[in-house]
Amino acid sequence: MPPGIAILGSLPILAARTAVGDGHSGSSAATSAAAGVAVLFILVCGWVRMRDRIGEWWKGQMQGAFPTTNRSETDG
Repeated sequence: MPPGIAILGSLPILAARTAVGDGHSGSSAATSAAAGVAVLFILVCGWVRMRDRIGEWWKGQMQGAFPTTNRSETDG
């Protein structure tokens, strides 16, 4: 996880460098890239915080969609 965070953190710098090389504004490119990284970070934090609840909800949905039958009652 830490290497991934370090790579994502450097993306705004790389975007600014590329934009300046292409003759565009580096600050606007860095701001756009930083906003994308921030949104991704918030989504990952939300997933980590809520993953147990999401897992329980998903399991309930799957049990409702595909109810299991007790074989001993039907084979009997």
